[in-house]
Amino acid sequence: MKPIHILLIGLIGLMLGLISAPHAGASGIVIGQSLGTACYDEASWGNNDFNALDVCNRAIDEALLSTKDLAATYVNRGIVRVNRGDIDGGLKDYHEALRLRPNLGDAMANMGTAYLRAEQYQEALINLDKALQYDNLRRPSHVYFNIAMAQEELGNTKAAYLNFKKAAELNPKWSWPRNELKRFTVRTK
Repeated sequence: MKPIHILLIGLIGLMLGLISAPHAGASGIVIGQSLGTACYDEASWGNNDFNALDVCNRAIDEALLSTKDLAATYVNRGIVRVNRGDIDGGLKDYHEALRLRPNLGDAMANMGTAYLRAEQYQEALINLDKALQYDNLRRPSHVYFNIAMAQEELGNTKAAYLNFKKAAELNPKWSWPRNELKRFTVRTK
C-alpha cells in the first residue's frame, strides 16, 4: 500500500483566492488507489468541494489505516475542511490527528494556519511556533512564512521581516518569501 503523506497547508490557506475553481475531474478515485491517498490528493490539489470531503470522510470511516496513516488522513481532511471555510471542522481534525500522534508537526502547523485564516493571529503564532519544535515538520519554510504573515498583521514589522527572510533561506527556490521581502526597507542606525 502506498504510504499516505500529509500536505503542509503552509500557503494553501493563503492561496485560496488563487484556487477558486475546483480542478475538473480531480475528485475521483483512481482504481487501485487507497482512499487515504485519494484524500491526500484532494488536499494537495486544493479541492474543497463535497466530493473531496466525501473521499476524506470515507478514508477515515471505511479504510483500514494504520494509526500513522489515519492521523495523516485527519490532517488532510482538515485541510479540505479549512479550504471549504470550515475552520472549526479543520481544527477538530488537527486535534484528532495530534491525539493519535502527539508529535505530528504538520498537524500543529496546519492548526496554526487555520487560526491565521480565521484572523486569530496570536493563536496562530502559538501553534506555528510550537510546530517548529517538532523534528518531523515537512516544510519549516512555510511555517516561518505564516509566522511572518501573523507577525505583520500584529504590527511586528521587524519580526515579520526576519521570518520572511528565514523562510527564503530555508527554501531558496520558493519565490513567495523573496517577493514579500521586496516590500521591506532595511535601514541601519
